[in-house]
This record gives sequence, structure tokens and C-alpha cells, in this order.
Amino acid sequence: FAESDTEVEGQEPFSIISVSADAEVARAAYTDITIETTADVTKLRLVNGSRASTFLQTSNNVTYTEDKETGIATWVIRYRFATLGEQTWNVLCRGNAWSEANADDAFTITVNPAS
Repeated sequence: FAESDTEVEGQEPFSIISVSADAEVARAAYTDITIETTADVTKLRLVNGSRASTFLQTSNNVTYTEDKETGIATWVIRYRFATLGEQTWNVLCRGNAWSEANADDAFTITVNPAS
């Protein structure tokens, strides 16, 4: 695994720093989920119950940028939600192992019928 030369102040290695997404989206419409991590994170996983999607820095629907000075990586994931209603998704990151789910690394979205 590639390790960042820059440690992020106040963050453990292999950490999620922030997660943001639109509060509402139309079913099957693309939306962006923006996740900031320490630069040593190699994969992200979105999890909702038994549903999960895993993303690499090089995945087609991911825009990945890394600030070498701060050690912060920004992942923008283009994602389409198919199930209607309010949903809470946990975001897990991977370095040496998958992180544990926690409320700080989650987002809630309401998926409405397409117009």
C-alpha cells in the first residue's frame, strides 16, 4: 500500500475526514458524494444494510485528487440511487483493513421518484 509522506494533523492514518452529499436526489439520477480522506486510503466502500459498493481511486465514476502538501485526498463519487425513500449510507475506508462504520462517516439521502 502506498503511504502518504504527509500526516494530516489531528487524523489517524487511513481516516475519513468528511462526507457530504445532497439531501435529496431523483431516483436513477446521478449525484456526487464528496469524501475527504487521508491520502493513504486506497479504497472506499458505501454500505447500506446488505448493499455495498466499493470504489478505487481509478474507478470510472470516481474523481480522485490528492493535495501532497496537506496529505488530504478528495474523492468525488458519481452515484445513482435506485431505491426510493430515506436512506443512511455508511462510508468505510481501506488502508491495511476496512474501517469500522460510525455515524460521523455516514450520510442520509432521500431518493424521490423521477420527474
